[in-house]
Amino acid sequence: MLESVNALPITDIITFENDGTLKVGNKNLTAEQAISLREGLVSLNNNWSRRLINEQITFEAIKLGVHIGQSTDQIMFSKAAIWILAKENELIAKLIGQTTENNL
Repeated sequence: MLESVNALPITDIITFENDGTLKVGNKNLTAEQAISLREGLVSLNNNWSRRLINEQITFEAIKLGVHIGQSTDQIMFSKAAIWILAKENELIAKLIGQTTENNL
């Protein structure tokens, strides 16, 4: 899908190298940046307000896509909203795991 809209895939911004290091914008993170990133990711992952908002968006997307969607656009939009939330959660989990390994 990203190719069809000429968007940059997230791997062009955040890169996981073969040796396990993480690069952001093609640059290695400093120790301070890595610590800050990890703390922010853990906080984001454990944030009750964020979870509540994600659940509400998911609920609204399902309602639109399954129950009231009357057009292909509405259904695709609801699927896209759910996909975005899932990808965000996957990336947060992956980055937390990567920063836990101290390979930064």
